[in-house]
Amino acid sequence: MALPSSMNPIEKFRQAACCAFPDCPQLASIELTASLKTAWQKLASVAGVSIPVFAKAISAETKTPLATSLRATPEALRVLPAAGVRKNLCLPVALDDGVLSVVIANPCDDELIKFIRFAKSDAQLLLAPPEEIDEAIQIAYSHQSMIGKRSSGLLVLDPKHPAGRDEHAVIRLAKQLLQDVVALGASDLHLQPFLGGGAVRTRVDGMLRRVALLPEPVYLQLARYIKANSGMDPSNNRTPQDGRLSLDVEGRNFDLRISALPARGGERIVIRFLDQSSSFQLTRNGFSIAEIQSLRRLSRNSSGLVLLTGPTGSGKTTTLYALLGELSAPYRNIITVENPVEYVLPGLSQVDVNEKAGLTFASALRSVLRQDPDVLLIGEIRDEETADIAFQAALTGHLVFSTLHTNDALSTIPRLLDLGVQPTILADTLVGIVAQRLCRRLCSACRIPIQEDAPRAEEAAFKTMTRVLPPYRAAGCEDCGYTGYAGRFPITEIIEPPLSLRSAITRGSVTEWSAGPMGLNNLSSLSSSAARHIVSGDTSVDEAVRVIGWRFWSALATEYQVDIPDIAFSQEESQESHAPGVLILGIGGTEDDLIAAELERAWFSVFTAQSSAEAKTQLQSHDNIVHVIVNLDDRLSDQELVAYIRQARVDMYWSRLPALLLLPPRRDGLEAALIADGATAPCLMKPVLPAEVVRFARMALAKEHPAPISQG
Repeated sequence: MALPSSMNPIEKFRQAACCAFPDCPQLASIELTASLKTAWQKLASVAGVSIPVFAKAISAETKTPLATSLRATPEALRVLPAAGVRKNLCLPVALDDGVLSVVIANPCDDELIKFIRFAKSDAQLLLAPPEEIDEAIQIAYSHQSMIGKRSSGLLVLDPKHPAGRDEHAVIRLAKQLLQDVVALGASDLHLQPFLGGGAVRTRVDGMLRRVALLPEPVYLQLARYIKANSGMDPSNNRTPQDGRLSLDVEGRNFDLRISALPARGGERIVIRFLDQSSSFQLTRNGFSIAEIQSLRRLSRNSSGLVLLTGPTGSGKTTTLYALLGELSAPYRNIITVENPVEYVLPGLSQVDVNEKAGLTFASALRSVLRQDPDVLLIGEIRDEETADIAFQAALTGHLVFSTLHTNDALSTIPRLLDLGVQPTILADTLVGIVAQRLCRRLCSACRIPIQEDAPRAEEAAFKTMTRVLPPYRAAGCEDCGYTGYAGRFPITEIIEPPLSLRSAITRGSVTEWSAGPMGLNNLSSLSSSAARHIVSGDTSVDEAVRVIGWRFWSALATEYQVDIPDIAFSQEESQESHAPGVLILGIGGTEDDLIAAELERAWFSVFTAQSSAEAKTQLQSHDNIVHVIVNLDDRLSDQELVAYIRQARVDMYWSRLPALLLLPPRRDGLEAALIADGATAPCLMKPVLPAEVVRFARMALAKEHPAPISQG
């Protein structure tokens, strides 16, 4: 499309729009000002399309590709002068292999193109709406000014040009450690005293890994260097200190939060890495399609309270930022109150709580509510005053997001009631509850297919419950640091309270709704979410149990309407797991064998002993034993059996495990004699079905058995 060179840029842009929308002759006659932003808005409005659709049409007409990202790298920003970028509404975003990528809003502006090509002859032009470019320019050039305000120093690391030999060895070590943390994708770097020196560990995918051991002189110098560069007093190792540092690694900007804590043997330092280049999008956070739809449905409410629950490090902040990012718009006023503000989000007003200066959550919220917010994020509801303000805000027409620390979604309701929230207000304003955890993803390079005929105990138990064998288990390779896992994804439990639950909350009928009769059974639990990822090959049963604990099995049992599996895995440092054990103290023979076989079919490990002294040895050797069964010898008299139990109590008193006594048949006075001698353990008279013995073992595993062996 050739246009007269004498035509001004806005008119040339109009002509391009007319060609892009030939069925809309009104475009040729509308009045346009000198503002490119206004021209985009008017032309798109008259054409009857949205700005994104209009941009796509202009892109096709002018053969200018649409920009996929407006995040600028420092190298690209250095090519064009900042004043010219702001004046011409263009943004250099990348410099790859000598080609400069520049995002513009008017591909018909010849002067703009000359300005770009004068600075860099080899340039690729990309198209984006002017408002998006304007916002991106503000973000790109505000970073350098933010460094001075938010941190005490800046380190620039370039992997292609490592620290020179003229630098001090400790400085080279510090830079190399920071660079390694970024390369590993770690969230934290730990420095701690260890065996007369120091240990260096990194937290990758939520798990700590040891990186190095340092001699004491090196460790002390490293600690002083980090403290000196993050605004702390390097000579003070007697009181806790906090500091900040900005880090630039190949165009990625990190905000480092540093904590120093005096400890026995030396000073601990923990560095949290916050990647300010992170992209907060629900579609990139690992959520399932159904979870994304549910989260968006919650955020579309015009008012009410949305709560995210979970422990520290479960991804709550990332999810909240992704939701706020989708809500961010010029017509919406969004304010956050956080302690501290971790990531800077464009278009939002973010308030840092400073309790030392008297700016608490409650006082900040009272001021924020006078700022006419549409959407409000409260970092955490931690006391009655904050809870009261949050619910009043939700009740008066604001959409409020916040977090709470509870084990699951439903536990949030009694927690809020404990914080003094009125049941009627809670029922009226609660829009949704999202419980979230992070599971590690199996490394695709080394995960091992599970053979149908050789599953591990936990994998077989999963198949018994769900009728699906997990496809993979973890192995370990160089790519994943020999952990078997690389990356993490969220598992969630999302509750959108139905009318029946709201009614139960209003009545204050805690026992009624906690029993689950209000139609919540169809809602996904954390265990259900994890199970679907296991079936999809994303993670392993071991990892689900590590993250959720025993509730993983109990929730699946409820969902699939099967018995809870008699297997309680304990996650060891070696990443191995073992089944809960039952100790049979008997005389050997058929009875003991039948009981042992039934217990093994129920996924218990079985240990046997033929004397209380041998039983003591078994207990000392196997800490996974959860229950003791004492099968009394039919050939002994009542008096001999009372003495036998008395000695067993002496040998096993310390274990405090629940026990079950199997009495010889037709000994009606034996139980009374045992009780008179101090026994309180439950008794069953033989013959006994092995399944009944398994039932008692299950109760012990679920901690429902009240009688400790120390009394029986």
